[in-house]
Amino acid sequence: MPGARGVFSSGVEAAGWPPPARAISRIIAIGLLCSTVPGIAAEPESDLPNRLDLSLEEAVFLAIGNNRELIGARLDRVVERFSLRVAENKFRPHVEIGSHLDRTHTAPSMDLVTTGVGSTVALRIPTGGQFNLDWSGARKGGDSPSRSRYSNELVFTFTQPLLRGSGIGVNTASVRIAQAVEQSNLLTLKQTIIDVITSVIKSYRDYMQAEHRVEIRTKSLQRAQGLLAVNESLVRSGRMAERDVVQTKADIAGRELQLVAARNSLDAARLALTDILDIDSRTRIRLTETLSEALAGEPEQDGMAGSIETALQQRPDYRQAVLGIEIAEAQMEVAESERRWDLSATLSSKLSSLDDTLGGAAGHVDGTDYGLRLDLRIPIGAAADPRDQKYVQAKTALRKAQNNLANLRQRVDIEVSNALREVELSHRQVELARSARELVEEKVEVEKEKLRLGLSSNFRLVTFEDDLVTAQNSELDSIIAHRTAVTALDRTLGTTLERWNIEIRDVDREDLQ
Repeated sequence: MPGARGVFSSGVEAAGWPPPARAISRIIAIGLLCSTVPGIAAEPESDLPNRLDLSLEEAVFLAIGNNRELIGARLDRVVERFSLRVAENKFRPHVEIGSHLDRTHTAPSMDLVTTGVGSTVALRIPTGGQFNLDWSGARKGGDSPSRSRYSNELVFTFTQPLLRGSGIGVNTASVRIAQAVEQSNLLTLKQTIIDVITSVIKSYRDYMQAEHRVEIRTKSLQRAQGLLAVNESLVRSGRMAERDVVQTKADIAGRELQLVAARNSLDAARLALTDILDIDSRTRIRLTETLSEALAGEPEQDGMAGSIETALQQRPDYRQAVLGIEIAEAQMEVAESERRWDLSATLSSKLSSLDDTLGGAAGHVDGTDYGLRLDLRIPIGAAADPRDQKYVQAKTALRKAQNNLANLRQRVDIEVSNALREVELSHRQVELARSARELVEEKVEVEKEKLRLGLSSNFRLVTFEDDLVTAQNSELDSIIAHRTAVTALDRTLGTTLERWNIEIRDVDREDLQ
């Protein structure tokens, strides 16, 4: 974009971002530096011996690795991922093994000892049915092996609900809800990353703005000191009264005070940046990005309709609202099923054997039983059934989720419209501020020449110098405000991660914990 040059221009053309591999390698080097050196710090403090050269991209990646809020969010993801695995185990086989020992004494002197082992395999299926396979083996008898008998039993059952709890939709609802919650958790992590990146960018820009304010104040003081030298020369030549120099000396004192305040603001901005990057607060940071580079690579806008469509696809809060409806619909389906009568059918088969030896009990089957059973349970007399209460709650939750989505949809339209307008307005303000600064510079130069010729006064030139400082600060503020508006637009559209080529799966890795 034109207008990045002028009083702020470094004469260096904007360069593209370094490749991700190079950026990551630099971040590793930065991390090693910060972990091994006790202090690194910032201009103009001389007691901060170490310096960290930092581009905006490096600051973003450094924050992703170091920021405590993100570290906490990734730790939460450990529990959330495990919760999903537990829910998805619903239709996998579950196996249990056990043993028992029972000793019964019957008067006058008879003891009955029973020892046994067993196992159970259970498998639920999406229709709501459940397969069970139970095996048990036992030894029954007294203390003497000759008085013992051995039993072996294998029971197979299959139970299928026919009304309540029947159907693939109802029985897979818990898994679908868990998967939707997992997606929502990922979106929460994405929003956290977006917020952290936005905060890093703001802190980086604030520090850049504070640096340039110091530069403006320094040059302003230097010009005032130069004016004092001119005044003293005019006094010596008899072309200016000595009392007129007082105005310039007073102006120098005021500008020195302003420079001290600007340097204090710079150090405060440096501390804020080190805090969000979670590096040594004594680090002296040198920003490698210039204002001309900050204005380079202006993102193309898709227009109002395209931007709204992008926001609906990318914004974490809107996608979470969509998932909220999916969760509410699944809960509604379960609540409707719970209101039905409880009718189920059970098929069973039992194989058993009993013998005096363990091998005999395991080697043959004494009996085989088959069965079919129907169970029907009907609630009677419940004036306010809790299942009806759950149904009303689920129905209300669904309507609230739908209302929330509609409300958020309208808010997206408004926020995108405001963000686009702010970008356009701030862009125009940059151009106007640049033009104003250039005109004030010309005005100051003309006034300096008039003063040299004795056609102006110190007071008038000092006033014009103040105007120049104001114009320079206005241009600086407009540039920072424009970049802030672009960053805010990315956040509004939910495209911050895409803008910085960050994949959510790269951040959401268990090996980062």
